[in-house]
Amino acid sequence: MDACGRKRPERARGPRPRQKLALQSQILTANLQRNLHSPARRLRWPPVHGEPCSWCGATVDPEDGLRAAEPAGERKAAFCRLEHVVPWAMHGAHWDAGTVEFQGDDPALSTCAQCGEAVDDARVLLVRHRGEFRVADAFCGVDHLEAWARAGGRYS
Repeated sequence: MDACGRKRPERARGPRPRQKLALQSQILTANLQRNLHSPARRLRWPPVHGEPCSWCGATVDPEDGLRAAEPAGERKAAFCRLEHVVPWAMHGAHWDAGTVEFQGDDPALSTCAQCGEAVDDARVLLVRHRGEFRVADAFCGVDHLEAWARAGGRYS
């Protein structure tokens, strides 16, 4: 009973909030420890090895997106979508150091996808990653890459 003589409502019996929080924390920690060392977990969830989009900074999955490269200068850039190539090129084409993995000696990579002229060693490659497939296009330079992307790319 309270000071006015009214009967207090009964509280549900169980752990108090702090005790409940501590119990939940112990359960979560135990589950986490058990799951971290599970062989099935290691096979099911491989670590993400993406790289940031050169324009927006979003993580680009290794099996998706576009990779631009200038093999002669060992420079590369990654894009989560084709539309990000245009502003990247307009703002000065900031490259990262490195190369793009691409196996294949396609004769089409000796001509520019935009103008059709032969490309030299200073060519720019754009490789579309789609699962296990890689589709590459070559360009005379970043300006032709930008024009090609602005027009909608390969399938426009």
